[in-house]
Amino acid sequence: MNVWEEAQLNLRKAAETMGLEPEITERLLTPMRFTEFTIPVRMDDGSKKIFIAYRSVHQDATGLTKDGTRMRPDLTPEEIKALSLFMSIKHGVAGIPAGGGKGGIKADPAKLSEGEYERLIRGFMRRLAPKGAFVDVPGADIGTGTQAMAWMLDHRKLRPSWLITLDADGQHMPEEVPLLLAEAKKCRNTLIIGSCPERSSWMRQMVWAFFRLISGLQVNDMTSGFKVYPVRAASVLCGPKTENLGYQDVPTLLFLSRRGFKICEIAVNMAPRRSGKSRVFSSWSKVTLYMFKVTRLCCFHRLAVLAKK
Repeated sequence: MNVWEEAQLNLRKAAETMGLEPEITERLLTPMRFTEFTIPVRMDDGSKKIFIAYRSVHQDATGLTKDGTRMRPDLTPEEIKALSLFMSIKHGVAGIPAGGGKGGIKADPAKLSEGEYERLIRGFMRRLAPKGAFVDVPGADIGTGTQAMAWMLDHRKLRPSWLITLDADGQHMPEEVPLLLAEAKKCRNTLIIGSCPERSSWMRQMVWAFFRLISGLQVNDMTSGFKVYPVRAASVLCGPKTENLGYQDVPTLLFLSRRGFKICEIAVNMAPRRSGKSRVFSSWSKVTLYMFKVTRLCCFHRLAVLAKK
């Protein structure tokens, strides 16, 4: 009995003891996705050697998959499958919102030069699919360490393509994120807004209508914090020119619009606010200050747009 068969046997025993539903047990007995692939590596003597690699994603129902990449000369696919199952259990017990994953490369790191080792790690990242900050994040394990993790992070394809923001007041529903991401993948250089104007009072909707009129921005839900930013837009907003924007809603939309980014709204469902309160609409004095600052920015924006024409 290999380690994967033993892991499955123990899972069946545990499921029976706790009365787990048979269909859930059946689902957990097989990895959601298992890939075996080859990595060609140019060796220091000029020859090319082929290494075998594995990646097992046990389940992603509890979040993105993550966890280490093991490197041993006698590595087996059964070992990687079992380890991905163990990571699902480990995250579940610890309450970590992540799935279970494990990767591996069949190689002896002690017999590789530093250059060969780096090319092997980068080759693993290049051929690993799917991957990404919101999908599957490999890390270090036996035979890999901090330097290997640094090479993984340095690989350009691992860098995120988008930045997702959600308010902490409980209004935004994480299950709506795939809907926004699907639209973001179709639109380059576009800020995607999760829009739900009907959540707001008639007074706030009148404020939005006023801002639309004077700015020319055709956005219905101007203060939604549920957004998917292209990573380039997020980088622009981290620059020194955004320090005086003051608010993250309308001024941010104006700033990105002037820099060539498009804005797209996607209708989503939102829950009632569970905690906290609006920073803007909590008092009349704050509303007045907000209206003054944003109205001024909207006028400047409209003048800048007209000047370009």
